[in-house]
Amino acid sequence: MSDHEPNLFLSEQHPVSRRWATVEDHGTCAFLYLSEPDQKRPIGDCWLYNRVPAPKPSEVKNFRPNPPPAAVGYVGPDAQMSPPGEGDVELLWSSDGEAVAVLLHGMPLGLLIAGESGMSLHLIKSGPWGEPWDQSRFDEIEWQT
Repeated sequence: MSDHEPNLFLSEQHPVSRRWATVEDHGTCAFLYLSEPDQKRPIGDCWLYNRVPAPKPSEVKNFRPNPPPAAVGYVGPDAQMSPPGEGDVELLWSSDGEAVAVLLHGMPLGLLIAGESGMSLHLIKSGPWGEPWDQSRFDEIEWQT
């Protein structure tokens, strides 16, 4: 991984809920954020991937005050990745704008529903980074077309 790779940043507002969804790569990891209506301040987050090897849980504090990468024991083998290009990532909104998913090359990577913990494809255990992926939860949402 090169230090010259740009950090991914993608943000858009849903026209019905007026919530903002933002994907931000912080250099060590990336998160999806969801806001209150008409505000950019996040009310929920969803860890998406690490850019660095997963630290031991005891080392997570060393990454503060920035968002820490998900730790060993919480992530699967594909959790570390290089930042995708903006054209490879898209936001998929629910019809009511209360849920948003991040798609990477058209495949779900993370899901955030207002008032719930985020779900990530690369989490294998529930914890401070969110919940493991639940395909049935994703499938029951009415997605905007």
